[in-house]
Amino acid sequence: MSTTTTTPVLALLFLAGLVASQPGNGAGNRGGLGRRPGVPMPGGLRPSNVNDATIQSAANTAVQRLGSEYSLIRVNSASTQVVAGTLYHLELAVSKTTSSQTGVKNFTCNVKVVEQPVDVLH
Repeated sequence: MSTTTTTPVLALLFLAGLVASQPGNGAGNRGGLGRRPGVPMPGGLRPSNVNDATIQSAANTAVQRLGSEYSLIRVNSASTQVVAGTLYHLELAVSKTTSSQTGVKNFTCNVKVVEQPVDVLH
């Protein structure tokens, strides 16, 4: 009976990846895996200005989808990710108008809004 063990090979590949990503490994000033400091990774999240008109529009779109009893107080944080379009990751402060006895409730919600050009959808 023959037994094949692949775990050590996988562990070695994992360890080799860790060593390759460490500073001072011959990658120069590129931060390990060939990335330059301050340059975003393709497909990665990038922080965005919460006051940007596009971010505000995405936030308003998300709140409108929640329903007419919800309103946007502010955008707490925002980041974007380039996918087949743009994916907005937003943390919103939102208020919800409830019955006249309980008034208004404020809460924080995390939403994602995707914006895709029409030609990507086909």
